[in-house]
Amino acid sequence: MASRAGSAGSAGSAGSAGPAYLGLDIGGTNIKYGVVDAGGAMLWQDRVATPVVRPVPVLAIKDIAAAALDRAVRAGQAIAGLGVAAPGRVDSAAGLVLEASNLRWGREQLGDLLEDKLGLPVRVLNDTNAAALGEYVAGGWPSPGADLICISIGTGVGAGLIMGGELYAGESFNAGELGHVIAVPAGRECACGGTGCLETIASGPGIVRSYLEARAGAGEPAGDAAPGEVTLAVVAAAARAGQEPAITALSSAAAALGVQVANCRTLLDVSHFVIGGGVANIDWPLVPEIGRVASRYLSAARQPRLAVRKSAMIDRAAIVGAVSYLREHLCA
Repeated sequence: MASRAGSAGSAGSAGSAGPAYLGLDIGGTNIKYGVVDAGGAMLWQDRVATPVVRPVPVLAIKDIAAAALDRAVRAGQAIAGLGVAAPGRVDSAAGLVLEASNLRWGREQLGDLLEDKLGLPVRVLNDTNAAALGEYVAGGWPSPGADLICISIGTGVGAGLIMGGELYAGESFNAGELGHVIAVPAGRECACGGTGCLETIASGPGIVRSYLEARAGAGEPAGDAAPGEVTLAVVAAAARAGQEPAITALSSAAAALGVQVANCRTLLDVSHFVIGGGVANIDWPLVPEIGRVASRYLSAARQPRLAVRKSAMIDRAAIVGAVSYLREHLCA
């Protein structure tokens, strides 16, 4: 799948006349949604918790989308279509999620199901591709033909690749599955069925697990919170307080991600990286550490330029990108 990355307007522009578009970003922890106007500006957004049952019921996704549409209509917005950012392998042309391990989905015909429910045109895009597209068209990117890798870190880890101004998804829609490159060959089992995948140590749940294991290894008590109640925010607070297990967990995640940034820089000759997703927004300097690690592994003579920055669109990049993809195809 190739998609021109520069066809939507800037998200920083003022609201403009014309139709509005609904965007839905399906994550393993939260489902975010919002309305984007014809100029690319976010009019409003909200979120609900993703159902904890696995596989996540597709009916629940349909109900959330319908409720979001109803809210928009009641607010007087004329919604022209729905753009969906979905995890896993996505055949965007068919509106088909082929597989999403964190949701325990196999083949889900999400596009047609949502079109039938809402009576609107629907386009489905991989969530990290959507985030990359959102960053590209609305994150202040200066060049319409530049290369960009957007790494999203949340319940899982993924990367969206924009090469020469176009999204690149690969011949079997697998490009950008950075969370499933091998980071620890004899490491933890992953939800994908593999062993030692990057997201087992660098995703939000992976970092929490590393923290709990480090505490247990040091013989430290679990404290008042049960293991299921320890959140990433708790780990970040512990790291800021100087607790070694938390620092180790976060530093290990940053190191693993930094190595992969260096590998991508060398393999693809891309110098610009944006780090997004909920994990990038924690109160700990994760993104600067990723950049420092990546720079340490790169030869200045062969890769003189490297820019690693935190997303300025943490909660809206994938929504804006999904809507941008929808608009491109509605106008085609």
